[in-house]
Amino acid sequence: MGSDHRSLDFYGEGWLLVELLTWERDKYRLLKSYKLLEGEAPGKILDVGCLAGGAMIPLMRAGWECYGVELSESYKVALERGVKCMRHNVEEGLPFEDCFFDAVWAEEILEHVLDTDFLLSEVYRVLKPGGVLILSTPNIASLTNRFKLLLGRYPDYLQYSNDGVGHVRYYTASVLVSQLVHHGFNVEKLTGNFLPAPKPLVREVLKRLVLSPLGSLLPTLSDVIIVKARKRK
Repeated sequence: MGSDHRSLDFYGEGWLLVELLTWERDKYRLLKSYKLLEGEAPGKILDVGCLAGGAMIPLMRAGWECYGVELSESYKVALERGVKCMRHNVEEGLPFEDCFFDAVWAEEILEHVLDTDFLLSEVYRVLKPGGVLILSTPNIASLTNRFKLLLGRYPDYLQYSNDGVGHVRYYTASVLVSQLVHHGFNVEKLTGNFLPAPKPLVREVLKRLVLSPLGSLLPTLSDVIIVKARKRK
């Protein structure tokens, strides 16, 4: 993530804990996103808002040349890990030449950005014709949020002030697909991390055997929307 809606040092020395917690919370999103890249020839990939570069480690091992942009101090760790990372605010654009990347990884970043049209136009610009975008963002129309709104409760992940993690945009699957098409992408795959359930009921075995498969089957109800899109040639 990389937005000026949070402190430059938001993660500080706690980047490792954040990374571990992210994997524990989001491993089904990450595993499904990696799956979407299977079959693509390894080339140059950009992680937009890469934190400490943890998501790129499996891709580097698979032969990808990994780049990153990150606003927090954790960009230094990404550099040490072999990600060609620079400290940069993505709301000012992407500091790369046109048609430079074979793939862009934009996971859990769009919800932090005010001008999402500008960011997606920049992603389109730096991708080669036929290049791939892997993108994920929280789903305002998740099953949990539908019930919460019916009961008059506030939806998950949405912030009403500048406190918290800085979410300023929120998507449904149809709106995300429409915006990507508008910016010159063909959406090849729409999936979800898992179908949310009441927290007291959720156990790892239930997530793995039931909720994750349901997230793939019913992505419009999933907790997080995951998309594979391709820049039109």
